Amino acid sequence: MLIPKCIKNNKEFGHSSQGYLLPCCWCDNHFKSMSDPVFNALFDEELKLTNVNNISDILLSDQWLAFEQAINGDIKNAPQICKEKCGSLSNTKVIEINPI
Repeated sequence: MLIPKCIKNNKEFGHSSQGYLLPCCWCDNHFKSMSDPVFNALFDEELKLTNVNNISDILLSDQWLAFEQAINGDIKNAPQICKEKCGSLSNTKVIEINPI
């Protein structure tokens, strides 16, 4: 079972040093996640931040919609990094830091 913190806890998006929007900062482990086709699709050139007019172009893309479907129900196809960080057995906690 996945409890996607990026959806359930309104976790902030992340971005990679290569210029791609990511579901969260944990997904920046690019080399570990590249073997997952659903995750790998988030790195399509057309989804690079410099190649879109606004973030909605990315979030409403087929690639991101497939990612959301995988983490919300198609667990067998969910990226491994999501299973590790947001699986029901994960001990990863979301900590909010309030600015002073």
